[in-house]
Order: sequence, then C-alpha cells, then structure tokens
Amino acid sequence: MPVALCANPAYAVHWAGLRPIFADISPTTFNLDLAAAERVIGPQTRVLLAVPLFGHPLDVPDLLEFAHEHNLILVEDAAQATGLSYADLPAGSLGICSVYSFGPGKIADAGGGAALLSNDPHILERAAAHLHSLPSNRHSDEHLPAGILRALQNLPHELLARATLAAQYRHILDHSGVTHPEIPSPAPLSKYSILLPSRPERDRATRELLAAGIPATNLYPPLAPYFPEARNATGHFPVASDLYNRIVNLPLWPQSTGMEERAARAISLALAPSA
Repeated sequence: MPVALCANPAYAVHWAGLRPIFADISPTTFNLDLAAAERVIGPQTRVLLAVPLFGHPLDVPDLLEFAHEHNLILVEDAAQATGLSYADLPAGSLGICSVYSFGPGKIADAGGGAALLSNDPHILERAAAHLHSLPSNRHSDEHLPAGILRALQNLPHELLARATLAAQYRHILDHSGVTHPEIPSPAPLSKYSILLPSRPERDRATRELLAAGIPATNLYPPLAPYFPEARNATGHFPVASDLYNRIVNLPLWPQSTGMEERAARAISLALAPSA
C-alpha cells in the first residue's frame, strides 16, 4: 500500500493479523509508485491496495498489469473518490472489492457511513454477517440510509461544483512557488492539494489560511514509523516525506457553486510567493 494515505486501511490490515508493506508514492500524482512497490514486494505479499489519494485518478492499465504480473489481489480504497472516474471506468470498480466513504467532508457527504462494493457475493455475505454481529447505535444509524441516498442523488451537482472550485484554485494559484499535481484539469476532487517550496513556507501558509477561516490541512505523514511490524518499516520514503513537508490541502466546500471573493483573496495572499 502507499505509505501516504489515511491510516485506517493500514490499521485494518494490522487488526486482521497481517502486515502492511509500504511503498513510496509518485511525486506527480501522489498515488502509489509502482516502481517503489516492485522493490518491497516479497514472497508472502498477497494484496495490492490501490488508493486514488484526494481523488487523483489511478493509472488503471499499469495498475492492473502490475497486479497480474505479481499475482496480487487488488483492493481499491475509493473512500476519497466516490463518483469519480478513471477515463471510462468508475472509481470503485477495480479489483475484488472496494469501499466508498460518506463521512464528513467526503465527496458524497452524508455525515457518516460507508459502502462495500464487490462482484463476489461471498465477500458481500461475509461482510454483512460481520456487520450484523456488531453492536449498533440505532439512534445514530437510523438516518444514515436516507442521508446517503440524498448525497448520491446530489452527486452530479457536487462533482460539477468541485471541478469548478478546482479550476479556480489552479487559476488563482498560477504563479511560481506553487506546484500543482499532474492530474486532469478541471476535475472534481476530494481536496485540492498543492506543494510549496519548503516546510517553513508550508507552515506559514497553513497558519495564515486557518487564521482566515480556511480549513487547510497537511495530509498525510508517512505511515511506516507507526507500524513497526511492517517488513520494511525502517525503509526510507523520500517522496512521501518531501511531499508531507511541502503539502497544503485546500478544501472543496461541499455543495458550493463557487469560491467566495473573501476566501479567494485569503488563499491567494497566503500562498503568494514570499518576498
């Protein structure tokens, strides 16, 4: 799995009694670098976790060829890519199974909940049986299905709004000192992420954005140090480390039709090149 992602998938692997094996990421797409993955695959490696981080599209042909060449089961964590697509394939359609998230801030935001997708009925039956065995808070769960349905019905509008905002970010931040990921533009995303020249610049800009009411984040730190049982936990991940030191994740406000002038000015000022 990529070393830079939400920690939940790695913890799921850990709690299942398996070992997460981390590989570095691409400096241009922020997704898994297959050449780096090739270097850490071992004889016991069985699964490849594909993660379209921040909604950045996956290179599907290369990913499928890689999984086939190394006899790996492909699982797709599409939590940040609900409703998105890779050319003519919808996100969440790869591999033996995949997941969507409907949590706060996600593309299809229902305030919580998730979905497991698979063409294998046995996987779905096992998952359903496991979920039914868990304790549930009926008061908090009873409104989730209706909320998820509303979020999915609103998905076309949400995707268009996010693509519009992403294009605005690229326009107002088109200056030296800001590096944009190499992804199709305009494109709907989970977050719009840019790179600044250094850690001090990242920290300064993030503080200024937060002070202006812009919920900027710096995601994600490399996970390997937190999982010492990982076979290559002591390895180096130069790309992921460099990106974490320079990244600023900008919000794509749900159900918005455009960036407010005040927010656009605050973002432009905070991310302007230093004198």
